[in-house]
Amino acid sequence: MNLTSRHAPSPPVSSEPPVGGAGRWGLRPWGPTSTALPSRPVAGWPDAFVGLVLALLSYEELARVGWRPPLSIRWTLLLIALLVGAGVLFRRAPALGLTLAWLSVALQVVIGSGISLVVGVMILISFGAARYGRPVTLWAAALSVVLSAWFTVEHVSRMDGRWENVHYIARRVVATVAQSSATVPLVVLGSAAMLAPWGFGLVLRWRDQARTSQAETRRMVAERDEAQAQRSQAEELAELRERQARLARDVHDVVGHSLAVVLAQAESVQYLPDDDPAALRAAAASIATSARASLADVREVLSTMDGRPSAGPVPRGTLDTLIEDVRAAGTPLVDSTTGAGRPLPPELETTAYRVLQEMLTNALKHGRRGEPVVVAREWGENLTLTVSNAADGWSASAGDESSDARDAADPADRAEAESRAGTVGLGVEGIRRRLEHVGGTFTLTADPPHPATDQTVCVTASAVVPLSGTLRTNPPTHAVEDPA
Repeated sequence: MNLTSRHAPSPPVSSEPPVGGAGRWGLRPWGPTSTALPSRPVAGWPDAFVGLVLALLSYEELARVGWRPPLSIRWTLLLIALLVGAGVLFRRAPALGLTLAWLSVALQVVIGSGISLVVGVMILISFGAARYGRPVTLWAAALSVVLSAWFTVEHVSRMDGRWENVHYIARRVVATVAQSSATVPLVVLGSAAMLAPWGFGLVLRWRDQARTSQAETRRMVAERDEAQAQRSQAEELAELRERQARLARDVHDVVGHSLAVVLAQAESVQYLPDDDPAALRAAAASIATSARASLADVREVLSTMDGRPSAGPVPRGTLDTLIEDVRAAGTPLVDSTTGAGRPLPPELETTAYRVLQEMLTNALKHGRRGEPVVVAREWGENLTLTVSNAADGWSASAGDESSDARDAADPADRAEAESRAGTVGLGVEGIRRRLEHVGGTFTLTADPPHPATDQTVCVTASAVVPLSGTLRTNPPTHAVEDPA
């Protein structure tokens, strides 16, 4: 009867346990080792079928002997149970099955029964041990096959013609053994024949090990590929964040400075005499020129968003033109230069320009109106840029100051506290990061207020750009966001 006819077809699921995966006595679970559908037949039915066949053959062979002494029904049932148990366990517990097989051999010798079926069970056990057993069980089964062949030859040669105890096809072999004295050659030939199933099981065992090794290799390759993909994704994400940070920094520098200049020009208009239309027109033209330059800078910054590698927009002018633009906006400015200036590499030129641009922007935003902005450039082994301006108090947004900034008694400590708290704006942080990229430094200090000027302080920003060193290859990994 087809045991699977009542079940719907389903994908094949291997019911073979893993090699060497047995527990105590080599025992394996009766169910499939992999996830199976409930409609699958019980995985142990082949073992049950083998047990049924062995029980029938054992009973038929022992029944031919007749129930003469020393045989009895009790010993016969025990012998059948041992043979059936050994056969049933040839896959699930080959070590235990091998033990039961040798017990059945010993019992058959004691009761004087035939041994042909025991040899068949031993061959079956040898296959199961080679296929599923532990290494110790595997070699024990091979030795058992050789001993079984020797025992068979010796036992048959002493049977005194009692061939009726031997089953069917083995009778011709028994006759040959009984009439021959060549025991060793027969043992060798018998061992070779009986070891064939053991060798077949060993081949299947190696095949499973090869498949397992290949599967493990594929799994490791897949994990490696996945790790590489994740690493590549992380690198792309880091690069994207760096581009976003650079874009935010460039937009802040360009737009912030341009708007500060435009604002200074617009505010200076209110101090022009009403009866001087030429001055008003000149101021309006200057504002328009600054706005157009700012728009061009913004377009250049946004053009770097196409995904191509870029170090940011190239400054349209030099340090001199930057200072002149601020002076042209109507802000009093005192400029001094020490040492001989020289051309800078593109990276350092961009850094120096953006740093001075942001320092001037902060001076225009937070400086006291009408007070001059002092700019000093010192050329040497390093380029030192210093911008000083008078300010009414340190922060225009006192409500946003941190507690550390409010509690700091010394103006220099207060400046540093406010710099850490972010009340001086993200532009200062951008200056620091630009300078870190080239190995430079930035300091921000505030002199104590003069008693006669109340809260007026002198804020000094100083940036050092190294000229003799090389650029750092590791850009800052933290992003500078565009301030709201």
